[in-house]
Amino acid sequence: MRKYIICLFLLVGSASVYAQSKPLLAVTAITANGVSEADATACRSIVETALFKTDLYTVLSYNDMQEILEAQAFSLSGCTDDSCAIEVGKLLAAEIIVLGELSAVGSTYNLAVRMIDVGTSRTVGAEVVTFSSLDEMQEQVFSASYKLAGLDYNPETGVSFEVVGEIYVTAPDDLELEVFLDGESVGITPLLIENVVFGSHLVEVKSEDNVFTKEITILSKDIVEIEADIKLLTGNVILTVIPKEAAGYEITIGDFSAKKGLNKAVPAGTKQIHVEGDGWFYIDDVEIESGVTTRLTIELIPGGYLEILGTEGAAAKAVNKDGELIQLKANSTNTLAAGSYKVTVSHPDYKDTVIDVEIVRDETLRIEQELEYTEEYLIREEIAELSLKLEGAKKSTAFWKGCSWIFGSITAVSASVAAAGEYMIWSATDELTELAPLYDAATTQAEVDRLGAAITAEEDNIFIWREFRDTSLYIGAPAAGFTLISVLLAGREASIERKIEKLQGALNEE
Repeated sequence: MRKYIICLFLLVGSASVYAQSKPLLAVTAITANGVSEADATACRSIVETALFKTDLYTVLSYNDMQEILEAQAFSLSGCTDDSCAIEVGKLLAAEIIVLGELSAVGSTYNLAVRMIDVGTSRTVGAEVVTFSSLDEMQEQVFSASYKLAGLDYNPETGVSFEVVGEIYVTAPDDLELEVFLDGESVGITPLLIENVVFGSHLVEVKSEDNVFTKEITILSKDIVEIEADIKLLTGNVILTVIPKEAAGYEITIGDFSAKKGLNKAVPAGTKQIHVEGDGWFYIDDVEIESGVTTRLTIELIPGGYLEILGTEGAAAKAVNKDGELIQLKANSTNTLAAGSYKVTVSHPDYKDTVIDVEIVRDETLRIEQELEYTEEYLIREEIAELSLKLEGAKKSTAFWKGCSWIFGSITAVSASVAAAGEYMIWSATDELTELAPLYDAATTQAEVDRLGAAITAEEDNIFIWREFRDTSLYIGAPAAGFTLISVLLAGREASIERKIEKLQGALNEE
């Protein structure tokens, strides 16, 4: 019995080492149905040998199994159903068990084999082969065993291709975390990892402050789903604060509220340690290592408060007596070590406000930004105002030009008509000049009537053509006015543009 117990620990121990890269597998039984027990035993041996040759598993031999089980007062005899086989797998510390049945129907033999994951009690593979004689058994059983392992078997060349599985990794709260497979980065969650070869693998899900680690075994072509239950990376910090009489302050390490002495489960990483309160002040960076206890002594210095009131968008900075630059926040209360500082409050639209201040322990000093516009701001404002005027001038110019274009054709026609009227007036006037002496010299009433009618007709013509001319000129006059207005507006537009260009040049010089 002692020998068997020693054997048990040696076998299981060695199997657990191999399982780091290969799952531990046991072929528990091939039962006989219409065939001899000898044939079923031979079939079981072939299955065992075939699975060993796949090089995907650490295979326990039948003798090894018997010795381990006998040491635990358990017998394989009669153990043919799934529940018993799974119990045997647990006693053997196997991850996978294989069982099956060899049967005969007439002159035909059938072998049905199944692969079961001991941890989940789930069937992860099943194959059935048929052969006509026991002489064909080895080739067919090898084929079924290889397919069970996710491989195709060629009796001449061996394995022809490998079937692989997949892993689907998610993180809680839809976090996007980096995923590592066997130490190599493969993507960001949620992530489907394809083409994962059969066997054991290490899956790690990491962020700057969190980590999840799990060893998994790919036993079939099914997708293995993993939800990363991430754990916060933490370390411990032992804080010593001097001077010892200091009190009334608060200590933070990043977002972690700390205290003097031992602080457990402090988030790992580079954190800012900040001490403030009751006139004491300290700020620095500290590196917290995961799983490591860090000892840190912090020496507090007297501190006061500087409140800066500035316009929105203002920035502030201070320079201490040693010339060190300290960035401050405007419209906020800043904590500074006691001492002398030159504080500058700046804003793009105003001249810098520079003030010498003295920070006193546990006292608040308030300063306010002086609002005196810079020359650049005033120039920008004038440019903006002129730009609005220029936009209006361009719209007005475009309107009056449009009017002049519309009435331009009318002006041309009117001018032609007015010229024709003027010509007709001149002709009628000339005719009157010739008729007047003849009318005065007429001696008969008939001649007087004839010449009088001719003179009246010419006078009527002069009146008509004069009205026609004047009307044409009246119609054409607005178009000329529109043109004049558009010319004047265009000049104003050009004048504004010149002013803007001049101001822009002055702004660039600034």
